[in-house]
Amino acid sequence: MEGSREHRKTWRSAAMAALTTMLMIVVIVASQGQLVAAASSQYGVGGGCPSQGQLADACAQYVVGDNPPVPPPSGACCNLLSGSDASCICDAIPSHARSFVNPQGLKNIRSSCRISFNCPGF
Repeated sequence: MEGSREHRKTWRSAAMAALTTMLMIVVIVASQGQLVAAASSQYGVGGGCPSQGQLADACAQYVVGDNPPVPPPSGACCNLLSGSDASCICDAIPSHARSFVNPQGLKNIRSSCRISFNCPGF
């Protein structure tokens, strides 16, 4: 029993480290091509679509893990998403990262940020 707990703990730590690394890579790659776009708007994308890097930077902490925190309504995540076109928010979630997204985290974002979007599969 104790070995099983340690195994789960080790696995969870490894999974979080892998996710963090993937998100950092996505942010770095996306930011290289979109430095101007990211710098142009700290509080949203003017009705456009957020890049994967913008989304990961502002919102990843609110959708990853067993019990992600609720984003503050006036924080960077809510500001980015409320200034974005809701129809493309789900498209900005990288397909390789979808398995790490906690559906409750998406619900928390919709509620706290007072925005409406539905991502198929969540």
